[in-house]
Amino acid sequence: MKEAGKIETALRLFSRPLKKEIVFFIVVNLMLIHQPVNWICIANDDWGHNIFSFVQGLFVECGVVYAATSLIYWSRSKIVKSLMYALFWFLLVVTVFLEFNFNQNISQQPLTILAETNPKESGEFVNTYMLSTESLWGYAIDFVALVVILLAEWKSAVSSDL
Repeated sequence: MKEAGKIETALRLFSRPLKKEIVFFIVVNLMLIHQPVNWICIANDDWGHNIFSFVQGLFVECGVVYAATSLIYWSRSKIVKSLMYALFWFLLVVTVFLEFNFNQNISQQPLTILAETNPKESGEFVNTYMLSTESLWGYAIDFVALVVILLAEWKSAVSSDL
């Protein structure tokens, strides 16, 4: 009987951050879902591998988001929460930009290219891609995501005050 009590206590402790910061957990998971979904949509005859990659990616994503949610909960800091939102939103911005302009995900290849770029190439890149039609669509998606974050947090704050 003591073991059941320990398990129940551990589950309560584990679920506290999710209960308190469920809006953050859901919104950030939705912002990051692109990568696991992309793995399952890869044109490949090996569906078993695709499903495994999707599930694996989903577990990693949920683990990272749970860790961030726990950090927010245990720190009880609005600054930490704002920084976490900013970090994950920035990842969304980069992901959308790479997907719309280059049909790529965040990986070592774009980071290597970025590191090897000189100032002249950077200026050409900005002129070519930052105001392209694809980028403008990406900015619209990023803006909608930001509005969703703000509305979800506002709604959560209002409902918790009641």
